[in-house]
Amino acid sequence: MRLLYFAHEYPPERSPQSLRTERLAAGLIAAGHDVTVITRAMHLHETTSANERLEAGSSLQVVRLNAGPLNRLADLLLAWHQQRNRASGARDLSGSTDTPPSEISNGDPDRNDAGIHRVRSSDPINWKGRFIAGLRTFEERLKFPGRGYFWGRRAKRWLIDAINMGPVDGVILSHEPASALLLGRVCDELGVTFIAELGDPVLAPYTPGKWVEKAFELEHSVCTRACLVVVTSDATAQLLQKRHGASVARVSVISQGFEPTPAGNDEGGAGHAEGGALLRLVYSGRFYPFRDPTPLFEAIAVSDKDVELQIATPEIPAWLGPIAASTSNIVDRGFLPHAESLELQKSADILVNFANADSAQVPGKFYEYLGMCRPILHITPHPESDPQAALVAKLKRGWVLRPESGQIADEIRRLLDLARLGKLDEGLDLSMSSVMAYSWDALGHEFAMDIGRALDKKKAGTI
Repeated sequence: MRLLYFAHEYPPERSPQSLRTERLAAGLIAAGHDVTVITRAMHLHETTSANERLEAGSSLQVVRLNAGPLNRLADLLLAWHQQRNRASGARDLSGSTDTPPSEISNGDPDRNDAGIHRVRSSDPINWKGRFIAGLRTFEERLKFPGRGYFWGRRAKRWLIDAINMGPVDGVILSHEPASALLLGRVCDELGVTFIAELGDPVLAPYTPGKWVEKAFELEHSVCTRACLVVVTSDATAQLLQKRHGASVARVSVISQGFEPTPAGNDEGGAGHAEGGALLRLVYSGRFYPFRDPTPLFEAIAVSDKDVELQIATPEIPAWLGPIAASTSNIVDRGFLPHAESLELQKSADILVNFANADSAQVPGKFYEYLGMCRPILHITPHPESDPQAALVAKLKRGWVLRPESGQIADEIRRLLDLARLGKLDEGLDLSMSSVMAYSWDALGHEFAMDIGRALDKKKAGTI
């Protein structure tokens, strides 16, 4: 089948959505489909060589469209700062927040009482980061759906030309940002079947208030008109059905995934080498207002000297800084390239994961942790409804706690006692075989099979 895959984010861009698109497209190629990915041009210093490395020797065709002058300027500035930071050993500029979760401003619930509340945007760490973020924010506020609007206009023209030039069996529209989803209306007008690779809901806690209604309408449109809707969790599927009723198209759940690594094997991961703290916890990722790590930091700060929390993040937010600085139990590793971050995860006795405030959205980092074959300490405000909490219990992969510093401190003392006895992993299943269903190879295959079946049924007129 000839498939067109529209995705604003694609390597060499560094983001969970970029990785997801790359791996799902690889699954389609492996299944024998003819796939063209249409994404945005990136104007980083290394763009040309990076793109050639990614696309050379692959049967996947990648088309890169200009995303507009503001996007280009932001890319160039960010690349310049990242290059200077790498040379000086300074931190990455992108993505930190100075807003404590306790100060997040809740807006009104959405029109379907689905529990969605708006959160206040985070502030970058300094004037350089604020300027770069300001360029992107200005673009995002010009037109719905925000980020990717200008790219979406060019993608629309490209789609129309491509369909006029020859038959297309299906169009895949990737969410985050939602600009590609707007092409669903074009597909309808031209009589082309489309699949919505939605991932997460369009209407989310971070949706600007002025666009809540438009986000709901777009979400409703793609959920009821696509021949298949792909989401990352059962909770998201249930939320969409609650919002949009029986008219929702067939839904396929394809979670985020992981790449198997040498550390992950049927005997469990490596664990940390001799030396250092007896119990090493590792958190790798960013801090967001909708994931509150404060109780963990408070618990670590009062823990035994044999407990250590290592953090790999571009920036510890200002509201966490005083806690982190008050104890030698917290080690700030700063920003680490992905390969080094994986090495740090392999060295952990325990990997720490924070649930999002909205249980319909599952952090991709959780699935990366599964591939490390190390115990996971999952901290969630809603353990009864959190799909990750259920998965940790089902797989016997670790422990689930509420974000309460006293409870976390007690559990860390218990785990330290087990570590001293050499029994930390006792009762857990840390094998790779138990989680291979969440590897990107398995998920890519499942994605390709689901899309093939949906398109066949559409052609046969059975959906």
